[in-house]
Amino acid sequence: MTEGQALARAELAAAAALLAWNAAINRMVPSPAYVPATRRWFLDERATTGDAGYALYHTVVRIPFGTAAAEEVLFRGALLGMLLQRHSRVRASAVSSALFGLWHVLPTLDTLALNPAGSAVGGDPVRIGGAVLASVVVTAAAGLGFSWLRFRGDSVLAPVVAHAALNSSAFVAARLAARSARR
Repeated sequence: MTEGQALARAELAAAAALLAWNAAINRMVPSPAYVPATRRWFLDERATTGDAGYALYHTVVRIPFGTAAAEEVLFRGALLGMLLQRHSRVRASAVSSALFGLWHVLPTLDTLALNPAGSAVGGDPVRIGGAVLASVVVTAAAGLGFSWLRFRGDSVLAPVVAHAALNSSAFVAARLAARSARR
């Protein structure tokens, strides 16, 4: 086994341990989805419908493979690799992360009405622009973190696992919030 393969395996094991730790902590420390004051921000229609099979499909298949793996191969694999041919790691990471943030403009506009943030902004174009800008900034910052993982592991595997864990956790938190709100 090469040093790179050993590092990739160690990072995968660390990511699995992080997921297990996250699950354990969520059992001991209440998620913001359980706190009445913050629960409403997790009530997203995309995660509150469907049965257990629907939730399992989205958490185990669609989010990890249809979203996380696809976006990471595109942004931390192909695009970052292309940018690295002509730019430093810092510039390549910044550009690919900014584009990753911009990639989320249309999904944010499409889904704003499905969650409480959309209710908070209403139809006000300035507030909608602010919500979209916030989404772009947050996802671009996440892109920088995913780029760091890409360089650290010399592979897209670590950012795929982290991205899938983050998005799946958000989906599960939304389902927990909906269940908690119904009680």
